[in-house]
Amino acid sequence: MEELLNIKHWDKIWQSQHLPIFRSYCGDINIHRYLKKFINRPNMYCLEAGCAPGGYLAYFAKEFDCQVFGFDYSNIGVAITKKNLDIQGIKGKIYWKNILDNSTPFGQKKFDIVCSFGLVEHFENWPIVIKKISEFVKPSGLMITTIPNLFGINAFISKIFRPKIYYGHKKISPANLKSKQKMLNMNLIRCNYSGHWFISPPLQMNNFVKIHPNISKIINLPFQVINYFLKKTQQKIGNLWPSKIFSPLIICIAFYLTSTDCA
Repeated sequence: MEELLNIKHWDKIWQSQHLPIFRSYCGDINIHRYLKKFINRPNMYCLEAGCAPGGYLAYFAKEFDCQVFGFDYSNIGVAITKKNLDIQGIKGKIYWKNILDNSTPFGQKKFDIVCSFGLVEHFENWPIVIKKISEFVKPSGLMITTIPNLFGINAFISKIFRPKIYYGHKKISPANLKSKQKMLNMNLIRCNYSGHWFISPPLQMNNFVKIHPNISKIINLPFQVINYFLKKTQQKIGNLWPSKIFSPLIICIAFYLTSTDCA
């Protein structure tokens, strides 16, 4: 199956990470509030597919007292994730695994929570990846899938200024994601645009920044000011409404239905 970004790309990213990393709220305070209701006991098993650099696993471990597991197909990503959890005093089990192979480094274990944050959109045949991830969810377990919103203003900016990054993503709509989840016998709780509104500064992660860093800072400054006020506003009142234009993410939350649930 074709991957839209290769392992060299990811190795370079993971090598540049500054630890420790902690990803709070899954990108959306409203999602966090929902998870607080579902994750209602300690030591629930949480698995992240494509887990580097481990910021979300740290979130589930610290916020919800979950036992965390993860896998990644980058050896550097695996090492960085282990180091990140160690720095934060978190015990986690992290494995090397390609989502497309049939290896089971954690045996036949099924998980209460299975999540992926920005994984499935990097594959041309993304429905197969969704199916693979769903196989790790235990009956009545929760599956969280987060992908970038490639229909809004940030995708437009990325397409112009960072085309290599933009074309490393498959464009998937909430409707596409809903349809696939339902085919996998999942009970959808939510699938919509989500996340803190922000506008991506245009001059980052491209060659112009390396050649003209000072000019880039000046051009990016108005975007950073706007984002500062958006962040402060949303910290006070919560996320603004789901927007195809401004929301950075698409988040899908679903329960895995059992035969009893379907009856």
